[in-house]
This record gives sequence, structure tokens and C-alpha cells, in this order.
Amino acid sequence: MALKIFVTGGTGFIGEAVSLALRRKGHTVYALARNEAKAKNLVQHEVNVVVGDLAHPESYIPTASQCDVLIHAAADYSNFVNVDSNTVATFLDIVRDTSKKFIYTSGCLVYNSVENKVNIEDENLDPNFNGGARVKNEQLVTAAGGVVLRPGFVYGHHSGFFGSVVFTSIAKATDSVALCDANIKWAYIHVDDLADAYVRAAEGSIKGEVFNVSDDSNVTLQEVTDAVATVFGKSSITVNSAPEHGWLNRHCLSSYAKLHKTFGWTPSRKSIVDEIPVLVKAWQAYQN
Repeated sequence: MALKIFVTGGTGFIGEAVSLALRRKGHTVYALARNEAKAKNLVQHEVNVVVGDLAHPESYIPTASQCDVLIHAAADYSNFVNVDSNTVATFLDIVRDTSKKFIYTSGCLVYNSVENKVNIEDENLDPNFNGGARVKNEQLVTAAGGVVLRPGFVYGHHSGFFGSVVFTSIAKATDSVALCDANIKWAYIHVDDLADAYVRAAEGSIKGEVFNVSDDSNVTLQEVTDAVATVFGKSSITVNSAPEHGWLNRHCLSSYAKLHKTFGWTPSRKSIVDEIPVLVKAWQAYQN
């Protein structure tokens, strides 16, 4: 059955991929964007654009209230905690006492940093991450019957953290880059595989659950950087920590076993290192 689905962050890295994936499955998608000019690609792919702003709920509530599924996939880093928490509260008001579904985007950084630990959904949570707001919002969503997805670090296409930060830094580097601790191990997920998880969660009947969304990567940031440097024709680049990225210095491997068992979901891309050559080419093509 075709659903009406509202997605925040429609022009963002995750939100756009999710919107397009849902539309490809035949659903009617309404994606929130701050202006129509940035949303041209959405319109070209049959996604309805709602011009508005998370900071002004009145700009999107009329549309969201008419939808079957509400997906919060946006992140306003200029005021993340307040905007995220206010959006969660607004969505909960919309879905309360209805059959509507709320899907909330969290992340693998909610886990306490423990080296080489592969985290499952209900263990090792850091209640103080993001000032405690992220875990609290997860709990509010699941208590209301919503679904929480915890993606690993998202890669793919030409954009995201890897395109804007990692690839750009290594392309300019001679012998070192300032990123994070070289030995950090993160969970990773390709944006297309992540979008597939959202589709399954939107179409499924599961309520009140949290799911990790990651691939099989178990590599250090140095190993990822070495793979990128090789594609650029450079010898090994030393990775150093940068103060501005200190909040990312957290080990956060995660298991997708629950997502696989529940929805039959499996990542099509198994490891970010295997994907590096084609990812760099995609990024380079976009730069040109």
C-alpha cells in the first residue's frame, strides 16, 4: 500500500537519499527544505517539496499532519540539541493517539566509547551524549511506538562527512591530516543501504524499537585514511586529532543483527575500505 511520508532534511545527505528511495517504492513523499532552489533534484525525482524550517514548526505541521509516516532525518548543527528536541516533541504531538508512525534518526555515537566492542541496541549507552538529549529523545520516541534508527558514519555518492572532510583533507595533505584519533573505530554505512533501512521501517509494522544500521567494517580511521591516500597516489598519511573534531573521538562499532533478523536487511556494501576507490572517483567527478 502506498503511504504518504513526510521527511525532514530533504536536501540533506541522508534525507534526500531516503526521500528518493521511498518515492522509488511508489510512496508519496513530502520533503522539508528551506528553499525550492536547493530542492530541484527532489522535484525532478517526483518528490513533493515543503518549503519550511525546523525552527518554525508551523511551516510544516499542516503537511506532516496529513501523512502516515513522519521521518526526522535532519540535523541543524547550529543549534542541534534544541532544534532536534523541539522537532521530536512536535512530531510526537502529531502522532499521538493516531496510527501514524514516527521514525527518528539517532546515531552510533550514543554508545560509550569502548575499544573493539561491537555494540547492540540496548547495552552500553552513554546517557550524557549531546547533553543527554539524544538518548532521552530515543526513549520518548520508542515509548510512543516510534522506531529509532542508529546509523554508523554515513558514506557514499560524493558527499557526507567523507566527501566534505576526509577526502578534502587528504587531497590537500602532504604527510598528515588533522581529523581524529588514528586508532578510532567507527561503525559505517553506505547512504543507499541506510535509505533501504528507512524504507523497510516505514513499510513495516514494527513499533517501539531501536535498530543499529551499519555494515561489516571493523577498521581504524588510519586504515580508512591509508586506503584514501593510496587512491590519491600518496604514501601513508598520518592521522592526528583535531580539537574541532574531539567529539568524534569515540569507538562506536555496532551490530546490525537485530535489523537483519527483523526486516531481512543486509548491507550491500560490506566495508568502507572496499568502497574507497569508487567513492573517491565519485567525489572527484563532483568537484569537476
